[in-house]
Amino acid sequence: MVGYHIPCEGILVVAARETASSLRADLGDRAGELTWLAPQQVNQLRSRIKPEVLLVEFDGPWALTCLAAWGQRGPVKIALVKDHQAALRALDAGADDVVLAPWTGEQLAVRLQVHRRSGSTVHQVYQGFDAWAMHAPDALVLLDDEGRVQAWNIAAEAVLGHQPRDALGRPFADFVADVPGRDGLVKAITQGTCGEFIAAMSMRHADGRRLECSATVARWSDDNTWQIGLRIEEAPEVEHELMRVASFPELNPTPVFEISGDGELLYMNPAMLDLSHETTEEMVEGVARLKLAADETLVREVHCNGKWYEQHIHHTREWNSIRIYVLDINERKTAELELRQAHEQLERKVIERTHDLQREIEIRREAEERAMAANHAKSAFLATMSHELRTPLNAIIGFSELLREENEESMIVPDLEKILMASHQLLGLINELLDLSKIEAGRLQMHFQVLDVSQLVRDAATTIEPLAHARGNRVEVEVHPSIKTTRSDPTRLRQVVMNLLGNAAKFTHQGVISLRCRPVVDADAFEWIEIAVSDSGIGIPRDKLRTIFDAFVQVDSSATREYGGTGLGLAICHKLCAMLGGSITVASTLGKGSTFTVRVPMVLPE
Repeated sequence: MVGYHIPCEGILVVAARETASSLRADLGDRAGELTWLAPQQVNQLRSRIKPEVLLVEFDGPWALTCLAAWGQRGPVKIALVKDHQAALRALDAGADDVVLAPWTGEQLAVRLQVHRRSGSTVHQVYQGFDAWAMHAPDALVLLDDEGRVQAWNIAAEAVLGHQPRDALGRPFADFVADVPGRDGLVKAITQGTCGEFIAAMSMRHADGRRLECSATVARWSDDNTWQIGLRIEEAPEVEHELMRVASFPELNPTPVFEISGDGELLYMNPAMLDLSHETTEEMVEGVARLKLAADETLVREVHCNGKWYEQHIHHTREWNSIRIYVLDINERKTAELELRQAHEQLERKVIERTHDLQREIEIRREAEERAMAANHAKSAFLATMSHELRTPLNAIIGFSELLREENEESMIVPDLEKILMASHQLLGLINELLDLSKIEAGRLQMHFQVLDVSQLVRDAATTIEPLAHARGNRVEVEVHPSIKTTRSDPTRLRQVVMNLLGNAAKFTHQGVISLRCRPVVDADAFEWIEIAVSDSGIGIPRDKLRTIFDAFVQVDSSATREYGGTGLGLAICHKLCAMLGGSITVASTLGKGSTFTVRVPMVLPE
């Protein structure tokens, strides 16, 4: 932008420095060179400057002086205004055109293009389209002979939503809805072949919706240039009463009626007339008593003449009437009542059953507490009595052995042997009872240490061989070479293995007893030491396998009579294996033998 001291034949901007700089930046190179002149310098330099276009910031009394300074034959005078009232004052003061704030470079560029293309001033373009037309209540649009918008008044903005600065210079076709025949209609308007009135013309609103309009068309020539004026109106609405009546379909199977705001009955459709007189009268009187606000909607249930109905009520402000749509809900209400009664009955039963269950739970809890107390008492009794019994029994065994040593040639030795055998059997039984009572009472202590599993297994097999050979059995031992040491309780692990070997020797006659030890890895990649004791003895029936590890359980009473025992050994083994971090399982076939498999961890978890 150059200073005011340079003569100007292009665009002269008379405005505050900030406004001029902003316009220069927005316009760029689209308008050519701009010259800025401070308002106080207008009278001093007016005779030296002959601009083509004068842009005046219409702000203060100096703007009126500036517009009057160049007179009617001067440059095209465009006023930059902030509101519609300022636009009226600027036009009255001699402005050829007005541009409403905010002022943009694109907006000004369109105005300048219109001026330069027409070869006349904007004031000439607006001939017959003065300030009154700009602010007329009718939507007015001015086109040139190419169908481009030359003027777009405020009412057109109100109807179509497009602002004048967005419409000027654009083809009128941009504002006509994209419907069949659009291009032909616009061409007819431009060429003057459409007549003076267009009954139906679809326009495109700024928000994208389509408006059905009508238009009055005027076409005139100005200096051999045709101009077209359009007066655009929205299409008239359907007649008021026709819309009201048409909104009530006579064939609607739902009862419908309407009353006035004063409670007077205005309409009933045939379905409403089919209701009884008493029902209709009660409904009308009930709605009339309501105090509804304008455009209020209400949904309610009413009981009329022995039946249930649902009313959808709407107060229409426009017609000052109340519409009511009636639904028969008697069957639904009856079903709801039955359902509610069934629900209440079910709730009562649930409460009663809950009370019974709570009582049963309380009884079971008390029974469990009594059982636990009895079990602890039993365990304490067994532990105490076992100690009390072992003391005299150990004395019997000791004195019997002394008598046997002192009387080796005496006839009483066989009797002493019988006493010793019975005493050892009784001591074993007492020891089992003591172990079981300690386990159940939680008083059995485990002592984990590093042990040689291979040696433990071989020592157990050596210990059991005399008993096995006495019944004509052969003992086979197989230990995998990788089995060496682990961390466990050697006493309890040996007790488990000896119990299993003892049972195998006791229930097998002239057969084979095998003891195998090997490493295994389960599905979770956990490493175990597996000790399996197999025999070819009497076996176990299938129906007894699931209880074989219960306390005081044997295969049958005949086994107790023939082989002796209390049925505590396997129960103790099962509990000891769990305390060692492992498990015990059994597989058996009746008459062919059994295999008991013990697993303990290769590496004891922390």
